[in-house]
Amino acid sequence: MQRRRVAVALAVLPASVLAGCGTHRWATAAAQSDSEIITTDRPDADYVGQVAALTLLETTTSHNLTGLIETLDAGWAQLKWQNDLIGQAAVFNAVYDIAKQLKPPERFADAHKELLLGFESASTYGTTARAAVEAGDPTMLQNAMTNLQQANDHLAKATSLLQAGLATGGQ
Repeated sequence: MQRRRVAVALAVLPASVLAGCGTHRWATAAAQSDSEIITTDRPDADYVGQVAALTLLETTTSHNLTGLIETLDAGWAQLKWQNDLIGQAAVFNAVYDIAKQLKPPERFADAHKELLLGFESASTYGTTARAAVEAGDPTMLQNAMTNLQQANDHLAKATSLLQAGLATGGQ
């Protein structure tokens, strides 16, 4: 049950970030853009769009991992299950690596720190998940769930900080 709560809570982050954007033209562009560059008259739209994309990827991955973990007993011995777990967990590492390269506007600096802590915790889970599969130790995988809970806590705080930054309108 704890695993499902983590996944559900992570799923709320991208929607919360975008909902905090209001109905501004740039929020729509950020949510719909599939390119790295978002053309807008708002200097923070690019950052918010990238954060929304990363959190959506993180959320999807968390959801996929939750499904895999719920089948741990039946799936552990199957190579496909192990490869699926490792592949999904690697996404956490990639998201963290990309997030470290983002340059947040000053008003999002505190939110960005929390995002990095959240993405780092998820990345630690990803690294541990791979190590657990390689070691053949499902208990190690179960114990790593605390990393996902930590990620959830940091990402929830980051969401609040991002919404507060969006509410100020750069003032």
